[in-house]
Amino acid sequence: MNVALPELSLNIDSPLVTRSASNFQPPTWPPPLEFPVTIDKHGTIISRYGDAKWNLAPWAKKSVTLNFGDGPQRVGFSSITPANADSLRRIAGWWLWGPRAVKNPITLLNQFNLLRPLFILCSNAGISASALERFPAVADKLPEVLLPSSTEAALALLHSLFEQRDRLGFTLLDLEGLRRLEAALPKTESRQTPYIPPRIWTYQVNRLRLFLDDFLAYRQQIEDCYRFCLDAYAQNYGSLAEACRKGRNPKLLPFSKPRYHGGARSGAEYFGPFSKTAAFSEPNWTPIPRQTGH
Repeated sequence: MNVALPELSLNIDSPLVTRSASNFQPPTWPPPLEFPVTIDKHGTIISRYGDAKWNLAPWAKKSVTLNFGDGPQRVGFSSITPANADSLRRIAGWWLWGPRAVKNPITLLNQFNLLRPLFILCSNAGISASALERFPAVADKLPEVLLPSSTEAALALLHSLFEQRDRLGFTLLDLEGLRRLEAALPKTESRQTPYIPPRIWTYQVNRLRLFLDDFLAYRQQIEDCYRFCLDAYAQNYGSLAEACRKGRNPKLLPFSKPRYHGGARSGAEYFGPFSKTAAFSEPNWTPIPRQTGH
C-alpha cells in the first residue's frame, strides 16, 4: 500500500481533536487494532480501531455508532464476517484519517451506512468483499440491497474507493463492476450521473497528461513569456502596482490595438497583439530591464 503516514490525520471538527491527541495520527496504515479512535474529554479511550463498534458520541455529542458486524448482534441485525468487517473498518479508517478525511462524524456515519449492505451481501454469499469483482453474480445483486434512495451516492463512493484502491490495499468493484452497477440503477428522466463514468475518466486523464506534457515541453517559454509581459506592463505604466490599478490609462496597454496608444508622447511601447508574443514556435520576446522598485 502506497500511503505516506504524514498524510494521515483526523480532520473532525471537534475541540477534542488536537495534534497532541493520541488518536490524531495512526503510526501505521492500517492502524494497529489497539489504536484509539475516540477519546472523551477526560482522556479516556472510548473506542479502538479493532473494536466491533466505534462510538463517535464524544465528537457528535449524541449517540452515533459504526457497527462493523463482527461482534455480538441484536436480533434482526445482520452479522459480517471478520475478514469483511476488517475491510469495512479499513474504509471507515480511510474516511476518518485519509487525505480527504471527513469533518463531521455524521458524514462518516452516512457514508458507512451506504456501503455496509455490500459487506453484508458478501458475508451472506460466503465471499470476501475484496474479491467481489471476481463474483459478478453477487455484485449484480447490489441494487437489491443498497438503500433505494441512495444508490447513486453509493455508486459515487464505490468509484472513489476504486480510485484509492492502491492506498486502501484492495478493490471492491473494478471498472467493469462499476459500469454494470451504473447500468442496473433505475433510470429516471431527471437522473444525473453522480460520478465520472470510467470511459470519460480515462479520456480526461489522457487529456490532462497531454496538457502536462505540452506544458513541460514549453515550460521555459511560458516562464519567459510571463516575465516579458510583466516587464512590458511595468515599463509602460512605471510600476506593476500602477499597471494593476483600477482606472489605469488604456493608452499605455502594451498589447492593445495601436489606436489606443497616444503615439510618442505617451512613452508607451506597443509590442503587437498578445497572440504574437505567445507564439511558442517563434519566440519574439527579449528581456526588458525592470525598473527599480517594481
